[in-house]
Amino acid sequence: MFGKMMGLSWSTDAVGTASACLGIRTELPQHAGDTGRSLPGQRWGIRFFKEGDVMRSGYDRKRRKARWLPIILIVMGVLAALVLLAVGMFYHYYGLSNYEGKAAQTQLSSEDMAAAKKAAEAHVGKLNLSDSEVEQIKTENDKAIKAANVSVVDQPDVYNLLLVGVDRRDDSWNGNADSMILASINKTKKRITLMSFMRDLYADIPGYGVHKLNAACAYGGCSLLVKTLEENYKVHIDNYAWVDFQSMADVIDALGGVDLTITDAEVKVANDYITELCSITGADPQSEYLQGGGDLHCDGIQAVAFGRIRYVGNADFQRTERQRIVMEQMISKMKDLSLGDMNSFATTVLPLIHHDISVSEVLTLTAAAPTFLKYEVRESRVPFDDHYQSMQEILNPDMDYTLPEIQKELYD
Repeated sequence: MFGKMMGLSWSTDAVGTASACLGIRTELPQHAGDTGRSLPGQRWGIRFFKEGDVMRSGYDRKRRKARWLPIILIVMGVLAALVLLAVGMFYHYYGLSNYEGKAAQTQLSSEDMAAAKKAAEAHVGKLNLSDSEVEQIKTENDKAIKAANVSVVDQPDVYNLLLVGVDRRDDSWNGNADSMILASINKTKKRITLMSFMRDLYADIPGYGVHKLNAACAYGGCSLLVKTLEENYKVHIDNYAWVDFQSMADVIDALGGVDLTITDAEVKVANDYITELCSITGADPQSEYLQGGGDLHCDGIQAVAFGRIRYVGNADFQRTERQRIVMEQMISKMKDLSLGDMNSFATTVLPLIHHDISVSEVLTLTAAAPTFLKYEVRESRVPFDDHYQSMQEILNPDMDYTLPEIQKELYD
């Protein structure tokens, strides 16, 4: 019974099975007397029978069985201990992270919503659009979403994890979602799609009305951001995980940094962000400043500063591209971690991560991780080129094109 629970199958050659687990050599010569010495098992008081030997009585069989029983129990005990150790280590690591639970995704009370709105509005600000303009945009998008006739798809062979980088200076509010990347793992197509949703995208936030997409996190955390993406862009999200920018720098440092190609123009702006990040973390900016462009090995603060650049190239569009580049470099570094490095990485990083991934889901992902790391990695971005309008601060996508295209890139 125990053997079946442990996935073991005991063959009729009990000597070979048990002794192999214990490291005992039981290979018999053709004639026991040929070696001129006692057999290994005889030192244990065990008698070996060769082909042709005849057991004299049931008593002998019982006696031999009784002698093997302690060895078999030792083997099973060692295996059980290893399983328990593995389970214990898993729960240890899982306990280091910050599980927010599905309860965080329930509808907030009116009092909680009012408090969250007040805290968020002190940082989010108002749109530079009149009420009539906002209502017109909402009406047109509602019609386009309905005309697109796209439903939220939950395919069992596709796992969608929303990775969020939160921009906040303190924990008095949820913070804006400055970076939103959907990591979509398609097990049938054997690919991972990193799809960025730009922070200035149109969003009709449930309970709060029309804002930029990043404000959904400010008003209700990542649970509200998930709900907003699902309702506005018809994309199913299984789970989310978020870190703030200070924590992201620590995550990258735990990987030993990343290799990036940075232009001289990007260096100038990145150094401004380095100054800002160092003022928050207390690090010395002089030791962090980039001295010039080129192929550079960047630490956490430098890489985060690179990913935040908005004012070089194609504004926020190119910024999301930089963020995906950093993410790809991080995935590449993870593939090469040794077991010891992985332990150190997990111990450092897990306390920085907030998420809603249950124990069972983490177990499933952990078991499949070596396979996932071999998948092709692709990039994408919403809004899609030539299929959006810029309306003051909001990027308003063509919903009748965007919604089917999202589904196509994730599932086809």
